[in-house]
Amino acid sequence: MRKVIWVLFLLCFEASAVPIATLGLAVSAVGISGVGDKIKDLFTSKENISLKKIVIVTKDYTNNGSAVRVYLIFVYQDFLVEELKKMSAKDTISNLEQLAKDHPDGLHVLQWELTAKNRTSPEYSVEYPPEAKVSFVVVTYSPTAEKQSLSPRIKRAIFRLGKSSTEVTDMDASKTKPKTEQPTPPKPNVKNMTESKS
Repeated sequence: MRKVIWVLFLLCFEASAVPIATLGLAVSAVGISGVGDKIKDLFTSKENISLKKIVIVTKDYTNNGSAVRVYLIFVYQDFLVEELKKMSAKDTISNLEQLAKDHPDGLHVLQWELTAKNRTSPEYSVEYPPEAKVSFVVVTYSPTAEKQSLSPRIKRAIFRLGKSSTEVTDMDASKTKPKTEQPTPPKPNVKNMTESKS
């Protein structure tokens, strides 16, 4: 039985950064409000997701200089794919924890929290159970959020976080590879969401 594992990465580029303690805090602390959250080119394919590596690029003007969170969501059940397609980016984040509890075999979620700095992350390995049908990337911009699906054929992706939108490109198709400016981070804090909270 596939268990839903939320992997919380803190890539804040700040020495004083405090690790995220629990998923409940991670979700509720997003605080997205207002309207205008964007959804980009959602599509599905019969091919399984093949994503293996990602690079995240931030700028000092990312999210108008404020911290930003990136959710990478892998979906394994068709009805969840359809349900998430109908949700706005804001609603996706608001319902993510409950969906994971209700459908422990249906979702696998990775999360990063980053500060707005001119930085390019190393190339991170992305680990998730096989045979994911669709993957979505959701980014929290104040006061909006943005959601888009990833092509199942992309194996190495670059996420470029701008002022209020995200550019996702295929690293293997890109002529210019991003230059890594960040040392290898510590191991992520992994929390099994099937465990009961104390």
